[in-house]
Amino acid sequence: MDSAGYLSKHDVVFNAPVTQPKSGLTVGNGRVGAMVWDTSNGFTMQVSGVDASQEGFASQGWVSLSTQPGLNTGYSTFQQRLALYDGVVSTQYDSNRTVTLFGAPNSEVLGIHVEDSRSGVSSISVDLSLWDVSAFGGGDVPDITPWRTVSTFVETSTVGLSRGQGDANRFGYTLAATVEGASFTTQFVNGSRVRLTIMPTSSYTIWIACASRLNAPGNDSITQAKNLLSSVKSTGYSTVLNNYKNWWHSFWNRSFVQYSNASGDADYLESFYYLSTYIIGSGAYGNYPFHFINGVYSAVADNDSGKWSNAYWYWNQRDVYHSFLASNHAEVVNTFNNLYSRNFSALKSYTLTRYGIDGIWVPETMGWDGNARGTIYSDYTQDTLSTAAEAALNMYSQYKYTQDAAYLSGTAYPFMKEAAKFYAGKLSYDAGTGKYYMASSNVHEQHWDVQNAITDLAAVRSLFPKVIQVRSRAGIKFQFAGARDRAHQCRHGPGGSHRGEVPSA
Repeated sequence: MDSAGYLSKHDVVFNAPVTQPKSGLTVGNGRVGAMVWDTSNGFTMQVSGVDASQEGFASQGWVSLSTQPGLNTGYSTFQQRLALYDGVVSTQYDSNRTVTLFGAPNSEVLGIHVEDSRSGVSSISVDLSLWDVSAFGGGDVPDITPWRTVSTFVETSTVGLSRGQGDANRFGYTLAATVEGASFTTQFVNGSRVRLTIMPTSSYTIWIACASRLNAPGNDSITQAKNLLSSVKSTGYSTVLNNYKNWWHSFWNRSFVQYSNASGDADYLESFYYLSTYIIGSGAYGNYPFHFINGVYSAVADNDSGKWSNAYWYWNQRDVYHSFLASNHAEVVNTFNNLYSRNFSALKSYTLTRYGIDGIWVPETMGWDGNARGTIYSDYTQDTLSTAAEAALNMYSQYKYTQDAAYLSGTAYPFMKEAAKFYAGKLSYDAGTGKYYMASSNVHEQHWDVQNAITDLAAVRSLFPKVIQVRSRAGIKFQFAGARDRAHQCRHGPGGSHRGEVPSA
């Protein structure tokens, strides 16, 4: 099929400049993203990286381009387009100015390419800046001080600013910039702003690195930012853009959906599907998941109460990822599942401490390192028990789709087993009815401290049979008799006769 032609009908097109940041278009390369909106004499992008801070609570700053006369002045026609198939945002002012926003695939770099054939352009400047973070509070971090501390550097070839450099968990970042295709000078403006001044020319590319400490050798994001910029600059605009487009083409060519009905409602739904898939895919290839609040996109200061990103809510995160097996992107789902499997030991240890059970309970509101601080102090979530089963079944779904036996035996099944062991340890036995039951738990945030919560019944019905089935396969050597016996009794009663039910009130 003609994927490029088909997806073009779902492009997002603005025929007038967008001045409200929260309405800006999005561009991302799988690890780093930015929202863009119209500002005085040009535009501003707010840049974010999926691995730059815990649960994406801190975005990385503004990149503002302005010219004299203004890039966005003196025109009669305007069009800004997010072309989904290419992953590119392009802005056209008349026929003499085009700005292309894109990225470097498998990297933490974005690019801004400008074609400006106007005569009489006297100045071009690019500012990297941050809002005031001196009183910033937020995020599940051991020490907020590094996130209130901004450092800058200004060198002949590069400018940049950094934050979170002393974060004990190796988060933190450096936002840096350089220019290809034009001569330029660098300048320190103030403690949270640095500038590139570009010699006016008809064609140039601004490279932006959003280097995370987490992904930098030796956690040195400053050196990593400089190296990333040097690499893309030597590769060159044309090649990087072509590689970026090919990356998105490969992403889209993995699957296809078409919805239709007489009224046209389905066509709108189809557009929404493709746009949502693009937004999530543009931030789904880091070490940590695309957070359900803003992922790699933000257009507000970090202290905005709407960010709400001090942990991962499983109930919300699952909705971000649940379409990606059906759309043939198991690698995207794997990033989500890794959040839980990588914290296997921490979760098992905490479960023993809190419940005295040898198994795994997953906090519904979980920090990047498996901590439960967002759960245990909330009446809404502290007694939700089904999250581990949901996470385990999500891993099992990944195995079923990929048929990766090594993933099943090394990752999915061990987690499934521990989640089932937790439930086996929590169930109580009613000798009068001959059935096991859940004495008290929350049905997520809706009903608190009820007996036999529907979420727990669903977890037992769904998880236990799969654990038993997988255990019986060749190559799975784990011993699991206790929980298997309880699963059997939950499904059939202690005597083994089939009752067609699980524990009930």
